[in-house]
Amino acid sequence: MTGAGPRAYDGDEPPGIATMANQVRILTKYCKGCELCVAACPKGVLEMSDELTEAGLRPARPKAGAECSGCTLCYQVCPDAAIEIWETADA
Repeated sequence: MTGAGPRAYDGDEPPGIATMANQVRILTKYCKGCELCVAACPKGVLEMSDELTEAGLRPARPKAGAECSGCTLCYQVCPDAAIEIWETADA
């Protein structure tokens, strides 16, 4: 019996397979602005906000248009558990 062999990847996902993206959320209520997450991110996704929280702190925030790889390094170094990483289906 002969088979067709592996199909070449043509850039399209098979039907029913959703591509996933990662989204970083900073819980500003808990962020003390230590900047550890900014330093830890290998993709440069995070930056410090110019706006102050009610406590007078500058929290981290995701950069506009930056793409998170989902490595969770920012989450791991955050001493205040102020970061969430969400996997979302690309639209």
